[in-house]
Amino acid sequence: MNTKEIQQSSMDAGRPPSTFLVCTLLAIFVTVVFLQVTSFQFVNFDDPVYITENKHIQQGLTLETIRWAFTTHLHGHFHPLTWLNHATDYQFFGLDPAGHHLSSFLLHLINTLLLFLILRKITGATWASGFAAALFAVHPLHVESVAWVADRKDLLCGFFWILSLWVYTKVVEGRSFWYQLLLILIYFLGMLSKTMMITLPLVLLLLDFWPLQRLNSTGHFSARLELPKVSLWRILLEKSGLWLIAALFVLVSTGAMQDLRIESKTLSPYWQYDFLLFFQHYLEKFFWPVHLTVLYPYEETPEVNLLAAIAVFITCISLLVFLLRKRFPCLLMGWLWFIITLLPVMGLIYGGPHRVADRYTYIPLIGLIIGLTWTGAALSRRSKRWSLAMASTACSLLVVFSFLSYSQVARWRSSSILFTHAVTVYPNNWIAHNNLGDALDRSGRKNEAMEHYLMALRLKPDSAEANYNLGNSLASLGRRDEALHHFLVALELYPDYAEAHSNAGVLLAQERRYLEAKEHFAKALAIEPEYEDARGNMRDLSPLIRELEERIATLQKQLAASSNDAGLHNNLGLLYREGGDANKARYHFMEALRSNPASAGAHNNLGILFAERGEYDQAATHFQQAVELDPGFPGAGINLERIRSLVEQKKQKLDKE
Repeated sequence: MNTKEIQQSSMDAGRPPSTFLVCTLLAIFVTVVFLQVTSFQFVNFDDPVYITENKHIQQGLTLETIRWAFTTHLHGHFHPLTWLNHATDYQFFGLDPAGHHLSSFLLHLINTLLLFLILRKITGATWASGFAAALFAVHPLHVESVAWVADRKDLLCGFFWILSLWVYTKVVEGRSFWYQLLLILIYFLGMLSKTMMITLPLVLLLLDFWPLQRLNSTGHFSARLELPKVSLWRILLEKSGLWLIAALFVLVSTGAMQDLRIESKTLSPYWQYDFLLFFQHYLEKFFWPVHLTVLYPYEETPEVNLLAAIAVFITCISLLVFLLRKRFPCLLMGWLWFIITLLPVMGLIYGGPHRVADRYTYIPLIGLIIGLTWTGAALSRRSKRWSLAMASTACSLLVVFSFLSYSQVARWRSSSILFTHAVTVYPNNWIAHNNLGDALDRSGRKNEAMEHYLMALRLKPDSAEANYNLGNSLASLGRRDEALHHFLVALELYPDYAEAHSNAGVLLAQERRYLEAKEHFAKALAIEPEYEDARGNMRDLSPLIRELEERIATLQKQLAASSNDAGLHNNLGLLYREGGDANKARYHFMEALRSNPASAGAHNNLGILFAERGEYDQAATHFQQAVELDPGFPGAGINLERIRSLVEQKKQKLDKE
């Protein structure tokens, strides 16, 4: 085996194809698989946060948008360049999803072509580089990043990542110092797109090992570029600018994660070892990319034996590629690329609800693809039989993966299609049921939506979001009491849920419980000061609150002159009950009874107050007393019958339990 075989494999035997031909073939692959996205809708999974309900993005490219992009930690991320990219799309396309999808398609096409060109530059293997770029382009795991507008950050990060590889070759060739500054700038822009770019300096070290071979020769594999050997210290020092930027963004991203809204933390006792499950998942889906979905359920109680088996498996692979580093250095480089670039999303340090996701593989898969492609290229040199086998395998993979990707792309056509597929693949995925319910709700299919919300709550009873969504559906159907119950449950689970506060306030205002409504609107605005719905609700409520407060103030003045007037106390209690202040209402009803124990009205009002709080026994006592004092008092007899029925139902329920 001669020293050139990693670059000049049989895949490139004879006259190599032209760069234009390979680029054309790559463009065809990408177009056939992904151009369909331009006819897709936005989906209800993060697209509202990033585009359709983001008022800052919908200002277009303005100074205010730029200021916001560089200061917000919305969604637990600091990626101002991604926000500005979305704002640019809105500037040109508004809320037409076709334009936003077209931008994603073009970015992926550019990334594919750039990857081919840089691989060809540093290895000289045209067909191998073309195959690697094609596999990157059509691998089903990359569908999510292209078909989902909200994942623009991975496409942008991928663009700057691949571009930085090209600039780095200029740096190591000893070109102008300006290339060093350009590399730092591109790295900085990549970090402003997504902080997953942080591992680039480590990957550049891997490239120094292979294929650039700046440290030493790697046996059978010679470098395409004739570069002088340098010391490890010099290689580390020349990346000092990148290390500094990485350190800066570690601090920034840590602060962003602290702003991430997390309604609950359900962790496995072994959550520190989740990365083993994640590695297993990504490796499995790389080689067998079926049953892909937008959401994968979190394994809360993995078996210890499974974790141990995965750890042994990964260790064995690592040991094998290390032992083969002389014959196949591309394998070691590719394997370490895969591991290192996945580290930021492996949950080794808990900073939020880490989950596996197809989009996290956009950059890491490049390492596996390079390692396996150039290993196959080297093996194809052994004989014509090996060459035919490798070529056939390569063609088969591209055809099969293109077909799988085409089908997977189609599942992103709309929210309902996307999450119907998700619950089909994983029926016990509560998040998928919740999002499918939201999609059905938005299309007016309320009853179907509620079925999925209820399923989500059966799977995860402590989901604040599912309770909130169910409350919205119930409210739209006029079932206000049930809706309010679910909003309040959502707030018990997640007190900083601004939307639940606002919607609970609306229902309370409709029941004339103005003071309670005001409290919820105020809390919503304290959580999100720019929450326009809550601000508008508070504005609409203000005149009603003022009227109520004026009526209360009038009665209080009258009461100051006649503190034992049972009628004034009773009326003041009614006003406080109307405003939603149950404690003050109870106080004044009790004062009315103290002044006039024979007040049937005060007893009836206390009964209503206790019934509203679920204290049925005390409510029944006061209704009974109201009936005894005045058998003809309006509503007291009916209230007594109703409360007795509720008490009986409660007893029967307890007996069954």
